[in-house]
Amino acid sequence: MDWNWLQVVAVVGLNTLVLWIWKPWVGAYAKVTGELSARQASLGKILDEVRAVTATQKVIEAKISGEMWQQQWCQGQKLKIYSQILQAINEYSIWLSDLSEGWKFGSASSPLSTMKKDSAQIAEDFHAAYALAPLFLSNDSLELLETAKPAFFYHSSPFPDHDVKGADEKWDLLRAVRRNLSSSAKLDLALPGPSPNDL
Repeated sequence: MDWNWLQVVAVVGLNTLVLWIWKPWVGAYAKVTGELSARQASLGKILDEVRAVTATQKVIEAKISGEMWQQQWCQGQKLKIYSQILQAINEYSIWLSDLSEGWKFGSASSPLSTMKKDSAQIAEDFHAAYALAPLFLSNDSLELLETAKPAFFYHSSPFPDHDVKGADEKWDLLRAVRRNLSSSAKLDLALPGPSPNDL
C-alpha cells in the first residue's frame, strides 16, 4: 500500500475540513478588517476636514476680532470728537450769554465771571476737534460744524461793546447747532434712547 497517496488524501481532506470550518471566520475577519480600514480612512478624512474648518474658523475669528477692534476704535474717536465739539459749543454759548448779559445789565467789564476758560481757548478746542471731524463724522454732522464754525473767534471779544445783538445771534446759532448736532451724533453713533428734542 502506498502511504504517500493516503497521506496526500488526508492532507487535502484535513485542509478542506479546516477551510470549510475556518472559511466563515476568515470571511468575517476580512470583512471586519476591511470595515476598520474604511473607517480609519474616513476618520482620517473627517479629522483633516475638522482641522481645515478649525483653521478657517481661527482666520475668520481673527478677521472679525480685528474688524470689531477697528470699529470700536473708530466709534471711540467719533464719541471723543462729538464730546469735544459739544463741550466747546456749550462753553462758548455760556461765554456768549455772559457777554450779552454783561452788556445788557452794565457789567461788561467782567463778562467771563462763570467761565473757567477764556473764549480763545474754547475756540481753539472747537477748531482742534473740527480739524479731525472729517476723518470720522457723518456728512450731516460736518455740515452742522460748518454752520457753527463762524461763531468761534480766537480773540477775547469778537463784538464791539454795543453789539449785544451779535452775541445773541451767535448764541441762538450755537443753540440750534447743538440741538441738531446731538441728533446727528446719535444717528452717527447709533445710540438708543430719547432724541435731544424729547429732552
